[in-house]
Amino acid sequence: MRLPAVFLSSAIAACLASPVARAADDLAQRLDQAKLAYAQGNLTLTADLLQNALAGLYDRLAKSLAPLMPNPPNGWEASQVDLDSLGVVGGGLTVSRGYAKGDAVMNATLILDNPAALAASDLGVDPKTVAGLPGVQVVKIGGQDAILRWEAEGRAGGVVMTLGDRVLLQVDGSDISGPEMLVQLMKGWDFGGIRKQAGL
Repeated sequence: MRLPAVFLSSAIAACLASPVARAADDLAQRLDQAKLAYAQGNLTLTADLLQNALAGLYDRLAKSLAPLMPNPPNGWEASQVDLDSLGVVGGGLTVSRGYAKGDAVMNATLILDNPAALAASDLGVDPKTVAGLPGVQVVKIGGQDAILRWEAEGRAGGVVMTLGDRVLLQVDGSDISGPEMLVQLMKGWDFGGIRKQAGL
């Protein structure tokens, strides 16, 4: 039986607003509702529901990526993992965590499915583009190239690398003892786990 569009919209809105429905399997329900809205020809509602479902999917994915972040080095403290959507700046998500030891600080960030970040990283992880640049060198981490930059005067720098064409990993720090700290933290990512979760 074909449901009137008004009834369909009201039913879906009520279902979305229900805490019980959200508690069951919100993501699967949103996808089912989007399919139903599409069948009814309500493209605006379909788009809204799909965007909502995508946000929920990225939230679950971010939570699955959080345990794959580097553990703090000996003597360092780690903050809680931050999960953020990048929907307004090209899509995707970030998972980040801070590390501190006295005045020394480091940050580890994973960016997934953000075209702007991945496009920018293409310039930074190609050895040909960084050859000869002062304070920059190519290092092997997890069996592939990563770019290490280090400023000895400020005791600051960072490491960046990509996994496939979907994931950007970066570590940065300041007031640290040397670039080896950045490399050590970057090696702490669970690369295999990330590849599995990202479908690489």
